[in-house]
Amino acid sequence: MKQKLLKLMLLLAVGMMGVSARADVKTKTEGFESATTGTNYQGTVTVNESQSDCGIGWEIYYGTVSTNAVIAGSNSAQMRLYTNGTKGYLQTTTAIDGLTKFSFKAAVSNTNVKADIYYSTDGENWVSIKSGETYTTSATKYEYNIPDGGKYVKIAVGSTSTAPSSKNYTFRVDDVVFTYEEAAVPDDALVSIALSGTYPTSFILGDSFSSTGLIVTATYGNGDEADVTASATISGYDMNTRGTQTVTVSYTEDDITKSATYEIGVYEDGVFDFTDGADYGSSCPSGNSSSIGTTEYTWTAGNVTIVTAGRHIWDNKTCLKLYKETASDAAGNITVSVPVSYFITEIEFTMGDKNTLVGITDEKWIGYANSVTIATGTDRSDIKTITVTYTNTNTYTRSTASGNYGTLCLPYDATVEGATLYTIAGKELTGSEVTALVLAEAASVEAGKPYIFKATADDVVATFTGTVYTAAGAVNGLYGTYAAIAANTWDTYIAAGEDLYLMTTSKVQAADKETSSLAANRAYIAMSEVSVYTGSEVKGIRLGFDGTETPTGINGLTPALSKGEGVIYNLNGQRVNSLQRGINIVGGKKILVK
Repeated sequence: MKQKLLKLMLLLAVGMMGVSARADVKTKTEGFESATTGTNYQGTVTVNESQSDCGIGWEIYYGTVSTNAVIAGSNSAQMRLYTNGTKGYLQTTTAIDGLTKFSFKAAVSNTNVKADIYYSTDGENWVSIKSGETYTTSATKYEYNIPDGGKYVKIAVGSTSTAPSSKNYTFRVDDVVFTYEEAAVPDDALVSIALSGTYPTSFILGDSFSSTGLIVTATYGNGDEADVTASATISGYDMNTRGTQTVTVSYTEDDITKSATYEIGVYEDGVFDFTDGADYGSSCPSGNSSSIGTTEYTWTAGNVTIVTAGRHIWDNKTCLKLYKETASDAAGNITVSVPVSYFITEIEFTMGDKNTLVGITDEKWIGYANSVTIATGTDRSDIKTITVTYTNTNTYTRSTASGNYGTLCLPYDATVEGATLYTIAGKELTGSEVTALVLAEAASVEAGKPYIFKATADDVVATFTGTVYTAAGAVNGLYGTYAAIAANTWDTYIAAGEDLYLMTTSKVQAADKETSSLAANRAYIAMSEVSVYTGSEVKGIRLGFDGTETPTGINGLTPALSKGEGVIYNLNGQRVNSLQRGINIVGGKKILVK
């Protein structure tokens, strides 16, 4: 019996030895090589886990990741001590379980800069490890032990540092090495989850949240992986709150929960407000006049994307400033774009102290394009907000009735169905009175060019063919407009003494400027600018002011009579003795003599 009991105890001991495990000692190294660099040292810079070399997030106060006087590699973290006593610091924002010690290389520009070292168990309450440490001006390695439970570290310009009398002192840090213990886990225990796939990260305020395309992969103690997307939970988003949000993805198995995060932007569609600190997913750092750069940043609000490039800064996260101080400078610019099947129709700016944006009228760009680039002119342009209006259709439809006349002017090339298009070939006179317009048939719409049309269906449909926006123009007295024209505002569009003519559904007629209005994407006629029709052969129609319609062209004319046959009048209504070169009126009919 004793032998059996001893054997059982030995088996239990062996079994316990099999499940216990010594902790693995591991390290993570941060060299700041993956982080975005900057030149502004007077604010707070956040280095996200995704921008870190080792997946550890950082916060840098009165400092930045810099390419200036680096210790190792291409970048170093750099803090400042200013003449007013403002002191920078560098601290981690990601918990490191089992942290036992950390080391780093550091150098100061003056030994008056002291170092204070802290640790924290929660990332908020800091406990001093070392105070008033003196560092050298050459890169030197320093190492500190972390008490039990410590998960975060902080390196700060020390409280006993002596401020400079001019300029500032620098405190550079690089090659931070974290040493931590990671307990061994059973083969089938959940170790971590990872996120992959292509999934939405930009949302319109008020939209429903979606994680379509997100793949959640679990990793176990033996290295095996499994797709656990269907069992994962997602939290942390609020689709009715504007700004950048952190979404948490969690998965639980056998009472072990692992999480991973990613960021989304929730903004008003096409609205960019540069005054309230939101970066629209651009990771653009705060800047000032001493940190003007040319790094490109991409800002996204719903379906609209803005790329800032050239010489520009996000001035203290309150205003986007574009610069061009000299002729040789790369002008600061923005490129506004929407998805391929969408078209921008208006970009409205709210400007600050200066505005030299090129191609902008009344702080607006109006047109029809998939992508628009706008640059500052001389000096500087201060942009507070940008509001982009767009359409997701590439057709323009006018509802009317078959047989009706109308006018059309579009900011892009288009093919037209449901109507025959015409331009004005000229006007006909009886004496000095205009009695008809001769219209020449057109094949399709050219951007910015005005047309008269006759509907052949109840809907006239113009389909965009890809040409970029062109401003509304005029051809032979026919003026196009993209905007509606209200009654009693015509003097803005047509000379005060000029007679206004508009197209009705059946004829052309004089219009009263005080009471007549015109809808958008239409055209009006300044009759004095319309040339007199010379009788050139055109394929089209003669549209009388009385509503009569007759075809034009050689096929629409009566064959010439022999000289002396019938009573003959010229186009001025004067009787002549014989047929003249050009158009003659004989028996109420037009006769062409070449």
